[in-house]
Amino acid sequence: MKGKGIALNPGHLGTVGAIGINPEITEEYFAKMQVSFLKSILDAASLKNEIIVQSGNDLTALGRQAAGYDMFLSFHFNAAVKKEIYSCFLVGTKTRQTSIDFGMKLMQNLQIKTDCKLYNNDGIMRVTKVSVLNSANRTNCPIVGLIESEFIDDEISKDDFTIKIQKKTIVIAETIINHFRFRGF
Repeated sequence: MKGKGIALNPGHLGTVGAIGINPEITEEYFAKMQVSFLKSILDAASLKNEIIVQSGNDLTALGRQAAGYDMFLSFHFNAAVKKEIYSCFLVGTKTRQTSIDFGMKLMQNLQIKTDCKLYNNDGIMRVTKVSVLNSANRTNCPIVGLIESEFIDDEISKDDFTIKIQKKTIVIAETIINHFRFRGF
């Protein structure tokens, strides 16, 4: 790695975020759980990584923390009652091609290994009004993305949802590890 490593952000830390049909399944809980599990896998693979969190409500300040990192990923869950359920990699305006390429590879791996549906077939959602992505893209961080890991609308137990997320997290970790090892970092 050329920079400080991988910045991992559990979205909505300190706020509830989305809540599923099962009130035990909240975005805050699962984003924190997913990032902690991912960190342990990356630590075991000897990849530099750090959990970064926002202080207060300034999401542009959170995005600016991406400066100097090789990758910035923010993890989220969503709820969309009666809408199609999918996973996606959100990129902001003025996104570098490296972010899109990584996001497409990640989404392809998730689809193949966990049989999840992808947003718009390739899993890439281009957004204009996500301040954390836009501010992170203005730094020197080459890969910036927000991962909507799963929708939390399913009528599913907390234990079954945990297993589902752990499987996705392993695929995410494998994709990150392969990305850096393949490029010789």
